[in-house]
Amino acid sequence: MTSLAKRKPKPPEPSEAGIQAAILNHLNALGHRAWRINTMGVPLHAKDGSGRVHWRPGPNRGVPDIICVLKDGTFFACEVKRHGGKVSIEQHLFLEDVRARNGIAIVAYSVDDVILELQKHDRSQQAL
Repeated sequence: MTSLAKRKPKPPEPSEAGIQAAILNHLNALGHRAWRINTMGVPLHAKDGSGRVHWRPGPNRGVPDIICVLKDGTFFACEVKRHGGKVSIEQHLFLEDVRARNGIAIVAYSVDDVILELQKHDRSQQAL
């Protein structure tokens, strides 16, 4: 048997949409109120009949993929990325602003990142 035959195939990397869905399901199942925010922008179709589409940026650049109000009223912002994904400057600034206002703001690469952050939040609330 060759060494290639012994290797297990890597499971496929989950899509960003799949990670978002898992996080939304988890947050809502715990009784928090979470929403998916679409900040893609507005498609503008060329008027010359060419079929070209240009995108006008959305008015709220940097708004994270998921916003949530935790059961205790804490604002939670979650930018979702696949492993290796980069946060834009606008996204970084938005997350920093949420933190400055005593909210929770994270970049999540999986639902596990959200679970860990919520556990940290629960421990900090119990210490009060």
